[in-house]
Amino acid sequence: MIPGEKMPDPAGDDSFARFLSNLSSRPSRGMKLTEKTILMNDDVNNLRLLSIGHYVGAAITALFACIPIIHLTIGLVFLFNTPTFPGGDPFPAQAFGLMFALLGGAFVVSGWALAACIFVAGRSLAARKRYLFCIIVAAINCAFFPLGTVLGVLTILVLSRSTVKAMFQQPGTLDAPPASVSGPGAWRENTVVGQSDD
Repeated sequence: MIPGEKMPDPAGDDSFARFLSNLSSRPSRGMKLTEKTILMNDDVNNLRLLSIGHYVGAAITALFACIPIIHLTIGLVFLFNTPTFPGGDPFPAQAFGLMFALLGGAFVVSGWALAACIFVAGRSLAARKRYLFCIIVAAINCAFFPLGTVLGVLTILVLSRSTVKAMFQQPGTLDAPPASVSGPGAWRENTVVGQSDD
């Protein structure tokens, strides 16, 4: 019964029955709070998994970005130690080396910069900060099929939820699950029990 609401007299005609019907149809505040907490717990676990995926993606991107170092090395060799070819045929060795060095260096720097952005996006997802930056990085990830596409699409889907947006606007409203909890389901069960005990 809501404080201040007058209890009708059971001796009345049907006012007492209407009162009981209205009381039972009102949603419980505790139930609303429990459902909201469960939903936020799912969002926290999704963000945690996405942040781990971003860390893995950053490591893979940085590793693949090291491949053009071979081209960079070849370009530097041709640029600073021009080889001589038999027959005296003219060969633009320095131009060739400069092109390889520039392209290889650009790919290496771009790949490492992208890896750094993915890593920072993972940290931001875990801390629930830099919402727009996470969206931009997720959109860029979609261009790298297949792993980047899956990670980017899942990140955009999770970040599009209204509850997740609210968590980014007020970071720290819900802590991450404790280490003693074996999985998301157990945490949800503990949360529901904790709310019902209150």
